[in-house]
Amino acid sequence: VMLPGGRRGLLVRFHSFAPLGRLLAAVREKPWRSPAAWAARVLFHLRRYGVEAPQLLAFGQRLTDPHRADSFVLFEPVPAAVGLARKLADLPADGGERRALLRECGAVLRHLHDAGCRLARVPR
Repeated sequence: VMLPGGRRGLLVRFHSFAPLGRLLAAVREKPWRSPAAWAARVLFHLRRYGVEAPQLLAFGQRLTDPHRADSFVLFEPVPAAVGLARKLADLPADGGERRALLRECGAVLRHLHDAGCRLARVPR
């Protein structure tokens, strides 16, 4: 979407049906979070801990009935990324640039861990 001042944003909308998730949140006495709220939380925490992430511009959720919710998250679009394997393949095997890139990767991983991100299995 085009924002005032010529700024661009990426808007992602969600329509959730989560009776079990809402029930578990109520049993745990915690607020239920929509997918957009989770995404916004992750973006906020990544930036807070120094990980380069898209700038969060807005998010919101509206409960449409006891089991359904509509939500959205708006953030700055990011340029296309180049994978680490491709970057490493383009660098000399024994160069200082390669070591610097690997150190930078280690620093990013450390920031991700500081932000509470952990490697987990992706459900299929």
